[in-house]
Amino acid sequence: MMEITSPGKIILFGEHAVVYGKPAIAAPVNSLTTNVKLKETDDEISKIIVPDKSLTPEERNRLEELVELMKKELDIKDNFHITIDSSIPISSGMGSSASLCVSIAKSLFLHKNNSVDVDELSKLALIGEKIFHGNPSGIDTNVVSYNQTLFFQKKKKNEFIKIKKPLNILIADSGIKGSTKRAVSLVKKKYEENKIIYSKIFDDMEKISIVSKKAIEEGDIEKLGRMMTLNHALLKMIGISNEKLDYIFSSAIDYGAYGAKISGAGMGGNIIALVKEKDIENITEALRENGAVHVYHTVIK
Repeated sequence: MMEITSPGKIILFGEHAVVYGKPAIAAPVNSLTTNVKLKETDDEISKIIVPDKSLTPEERNRLEELVELMKKELDIKDNFHITIDSSIPISSGMGSSASLCVSIAKSLFLHKNNSVDVDELSKLALIGEKIFHGNPSGIDTNVVSYNQTLFFQKKKKNEFIKIKKPLNILIADSGIKGSTKRAVSLVKKKYEENKIIYSKIFDDMEKISIVSKKAIEEGDIEKLGRMMTLNHALLKMIGISNEKLDYIFSSAIDYGAYGAKISGAGMGGNIIALVKEKDIENITEALRENGAVHVYHTVIK
């Protein structure tokens, strides 16, 4: 029996712009995880086990396809019982599929080689992610694989950010299920119809990500909060917010957060808020009273 645990993640800056070659910043969320147990079996096929949850035929087929694809990539002939247990909300922008892909990929790597190269792990996990999201940027599987705060840009070497001061982040789940595929497709359509406008927005997001990286490294929490709020305004402009997300965002700001924004694909999912440690309880209560179905606290350090 092999057991692997991987974190969730949040996008701090640059979602959607990252699809168009711009940088983004993501961080692991170690308070929410996916646990995978891998047990070799003599069965003719691998079996997916999800305790306390009934999988739809579509979900089971997708998970079985994921496992077989990874086995093929690693030239593994053995079959397994794979037990999956996750505390990461699905379709919330918190990396549930990336965490699952990394956990399964890591367990298969260890089964075959007794060791893992993290670069190769991330590449294999990304192959699996395509089953869920079509053509993901790779930021989710990278940040989960390395379990470090990451300045990510397509086709460039990963940069890991040294955090000077811990960041207290509240993650407010709107309860609206998001779809990365649908959101990315919507933004792509709008981009192709308005390339000049959207290119300018993505350029502005790039500047925000660069300024925010420096703010994290220098421990400038107030500037970081301002950058989050600016990034949220740009995400509204590309059409991935909605009334409930904006209401939760406003609640965070009204109750004293340094800044807040959509995190992830949008059209649902969550709002993240950067807060003072002393304000965690009050802002958490305010977010719940104003539409968040769950509020999670994580410290990025």
